[in-house]
Amino acid sequence: MDFRMASYGRRAAASPGVSYPGSVYTAYNEVQVYEDLSWVNSISENTNEKVVIYPNPTNDKISVSVENNNGLVKTEIFDIIGNRLLVSTENIISIQHFSNGVYVVKVTHNNEVSEFKVIKE
Repeated sequence: MDFRMASYGRRAAASPGVSYPGSVYTAYNEVQVYEDLSWVNSISENTNEKVVIYPNPTNDKISVSVENNNGLVKTEIFDIIGNRLLVSTENIISIQHFSNGVYVVKVTHNNEVSEFKVIKE
């Protein structure tokens, strides 16, 4: 038995011993619950020159720069499995309390959305 849950490709399988390459799973009482991380591969490099996230990689903070912006800039940071960790309207955002790894930064401004991969070292 295998079924897909609605958000970000989460699945549960009642078949112990089955391997799911490229996924993260946890076995508990003969039921395996795992994450299908293939959706992360669908994030393409942003070619929008108007939004810049720097430095990348970083170790404590990121700066969000939006060229010719006249309105509110909302920045959201997600972990690699899609959990939203932070929402900010500031230009400089501290991520020093985050674990090292890859994060997705989503910047919304003037009804446009840009996504970036950021590495925290």
